[in-house]
Amino acid sequence: MQSKKDTLVDRLTYVGFRQVSPSISLQPYIQCYWQIQSELALATPSTELMHPDGGMGIILNFGDPLIYDGEEINTIGFMDGIHTKTRQLSMTGHIDAIGIRFNPGGASHFLSIPLFEIQNSNIDLNDLAQSQLLELCHEEKERNPEGDILNFIDNFLLGIRNTPLRSDVLIQTVIDRIKINQGNALIAETIQDIGKSHRQIERLFKRCVGMTPKKYARIIRVENARKQLKNKSCSYTEVGEFAGFYDQAHFIKEFKSIIGLSPTDYLKFKQ
Repeated sequence: MQSKKDTLVDRLTYVGFRQVSPSISLQPYIQCYWQIQSELALATPSTELMHPDGGMGIILNFGDPLIYDGEEINTIGFMDGIHTKTRQLSMTGHIDAIGIRFNPGGASHFLSIPLFEIQNSNIDLNDLAQSQLLELCHEEKERNPEGDILNFIDNFLLGIRNTPLRSDVLIQTVIDRIKINQGNALIAETIQDIGKSHRQIERLFKRCVGMTPKKYARIIRVENARKQLKNKSCSYTEVGEFAGFYDQAHFIKEFKSIIGLSPTDYLKFKQ
């Protein structure tokens, strides 16, 4: 595995954040692994915005509780389920956390439950019959404290992934098309030559991705607009037009419904 450099790595350097890519055979399912190790003696917790992108993750936390939207998560190992709105992650004190970030639909290759059942939820790994990963990582950290725990996790996941199904290819095709058209095309147009009905696609998509294709397209559409705003690649008015919103009022409403801030307030927060 090789280190993966991006703006997230740069932004979180202060908390000892590192991010690595999975083995090649796991890259269709896993976006990255990450680790945070730091001591933050802050009167006010450090806060980061966690934007939805259709993915989900597993978090193993051996430090002080992480705080999501003002609420402490005291569970050591939990599934950070598919989220449809931006959340605020706050950190302070002793930080020692490990994460697995799945691509949209990727977690379905390692879990047996339909992913829509854990939408907008943080679920204890014990409740998902996934305690083995937590136990093995805890043992590995104690046995080999200087070892590469992320490489250990990669090897573990290589051994437990499920065999891909024909439906997985179909769902991945829909995901890729939604990404390519940046969430702007009608779902009926996106799936018209797939060979299954809209109802069948929706049922499979909810099971494998955790939401409907329409909801996923909406998230991708707003995420594209957010990145354009953040990078200042075009004017405020142009962002809404390029993202496919038919007027500014609609753009602002959709943006705020997912990000939790208006476009103007989001830029103020980032500054």
